[in-house]
Amino acid sequence: MSRRFGSPLVCGPLASLFAAVALAGCGAPAPSLVAIGPDISVAASELRPVDRCMFEAGFRATMVHPGRVGSNAHYSWETTTWYTWEAAGPNATLTAMANCRDRFAPVQEKTVEELREIYNRWVLERQCLMSLGFTPKSPPSFDEFRTTWRTGPWMPIDGVDFRALHGEAKELCGLEMVD
Repeated sequence: MSRRFGSPLVCGPLASLFAAVALAGCGAPAPSLVAIGPDISVAASELRPVDRCMFEAGFRATMVHPGRVGSNAHYSWETTTWYTWEAAGPNATLTAMANCRDRFAPVQEKTVEELREIYNRWVLERQCLMSLGFTPKSPPSFDEFRTTWRTGPWMPIDGVDFRALHGEAKELCGLEMVD
């Protein structure tokens, strides 16, 4: 049976055949699937360049982490589908990922406005967690956050048991860092 997570198709061997036959029967062309791992196939047109780079470097995906879209009373979020790539010796996978990210998704510095948006969203996520009975640590001032946002020291989930952040807390508060 074929399952769909975010945009990429995740299929078993029979599901790919069934989907191709079903789509062809409807007059729509079957998507070109790329088998990036055991029982993990993705429509070629939906494979991000950074993921294609890992695949072409010889790595195979071992798990799909679905993208998701959501919103609460304060803001909306959207995360893209991502993959866990097979381990290939000490640091080989991390090195390949870093090379692919540098090539296709270089880290860009955030503007003050973008950092303010992240800070405000995280403050709202913290307030949401508090409304559910959690007691996360208080946020620093925006100026402190701006100078330390890449390395910490604060996130809206600080002081909360990470295992408790799935389910209702994740669904209602967003918490993109929990994906």
